[in-house]
Amino acid sequence: MKTVSEDRARGIVSAKLWAPYPAAAQAADITALLGSGLFTGASIRVVDLSTSAVRVDFDLTEGVPQASYGVRPSSAPADPHAAPPPPWVLGELEVSGNRHVKRGTIRAQIKGRKGDLYERADLDRDIQAVIGLGGFERVAADVTPLPERPVPGHFASASASPWQVRLTFLIEEKPLVGKVEFVGRKELTKGRLIDAMTLKKDDPFDRVKLRDDADKVLDAYRKKGYLRATVEPAVVIDTAANKADLTFTVTEGPRSKLAAVRFVGAGKVKPKKLLKDLKNKPGWLFATPLSEPDLPEDLKKVEKVYKDKGFLDMQVLGSSVTFNEAATEATLTIQLIEGPQYRYGDTTFTGHTLYVSSDLAKALEYRKGKLFSQEKFDLSMFGIQQLYAEKGRLRAGIVPEKTFNAGTGLMDVRFDISEGQPVYVDHVDVEGYKTTKAWVFTREITLKPGDLFRISKLKRSQEKMLNLG
Repeated sequence: MKTVSEDRARGIVSAKLWAPYPAAAQAADITALLGSGLFTGASIRVVDLSTSAVRVDFDLTEGVPQASYGVRPSSAPADPHAAPPPPWVLGELEVSGNRHVKRGTIRAQIKGRKGDLYERADLDRDIQAVIGLGGFERVAADVTPLPERPVPGHFASASASPWQVRLTFLIEEKPLVGKVEFVGRKELTKGRLIDAMTLKKDDPFDRVKLRDDADKVLDAYRKKGYLRATVEPAVVIDTAANKADLTFTVTEGPRSKLAAVRFVGAGKVKPKKLLKDLKNKPGWLFATPLSEPDLPEDLKKVEKVYKDKGFLDMQVLGSSVTFNEAATEATLTIQLIEGPQYRYGDTTFTGHTLYVSSDLAKALEYRKGKLFSQEKFDLSMFGIQQLYAEKGRLRAGIVPEKTFNAGTGLMDVRFDISEGQPVYVDHVDVEGYKTTKAWVFTREITLKPGDLFRISKLKRSQEKMLNLG
């Protein structure tokens, strides 16, 4: 370059040392260079130096763009009505086909602007951004040359066409949900079923969501004991009004009351204890329906009862439901293997330097010789993590290893600790306030930028902020 300094040219482009330089950024830099009025020509050559580094060469032709226009590139179409290949110079930008979504909402997602040099990658990016709004069946684009608008001189060498183009985004909106009806519904209210659904009135219609909503309606029936209910969804689309009316045909069937719950394989824990926290259990005064969707959670609760009583190897093999002939009464059978019952043995720690073993042992919620409780074991793990959080070790890793000691008949525990590096406070933000000034909250925060993170200070800050009323 003779007139324009290299530093000035560098100041125009976005390329930086050791930073990613995608095709979209390259196209934007060509646009910026040609639009600066300092160059009549600009191109980029990328040379691979290694698997992780490249050299970028800019080939620039200095000069002030003239009012006259150069020869049409050989790649430009001879037919002024044929869609030219990219890159294009945008002369007009339109949105067509939208009915419910505002034009401004769609335009806000489109980064291309009139006068831009526009690559195919830019078009793909903008189409995906519009699709991301949701509510569209299809999004496409139409590129039409504008023979009455020649490309500006500073873009003549970069544009594939001698003419600017009109870019029109063609939108096909999804119909909006209109009426929602339930045929055959008697026992559950329409409001309850609509509340269970994802699709609501005036939402963009989606066939996948319709199928999911049919399953949710079916779950609502099964939770109330209608285990033989069926739900079939249907849709009628009014193309003129762009509305989708939904119909769910329901066959309710009999309501199955839970007559009994049987535990096959249980002997060391009383059924009354196992039933205590279950959602599916016979009512002592009134009959209760069998809720099939709640079964997985109930099985986890049975497992928890056992593991809190030292049955660490306990397994729930599965469950089954049988009905009487009229399907009005159900019996739930849960099959399980109890396994042996364990008690706590010796507890040791490895990898610790910030605390001695006796300090770590104070965080334990259990004692040697007591029945092994998974709940107390988990609380002990949490307590050890809190000790390390008090010294800024938020990334401390604690891995427990349980080993049955055949000599003592107890379950020994070893905690392998990786203390990690200390964490310091970078900055403190307060969010969610509306009328109160930020400083009213920040003055109550005892953790300051640069401080070693301490969990006690965080809790104290929370308490002080809550006490503000």
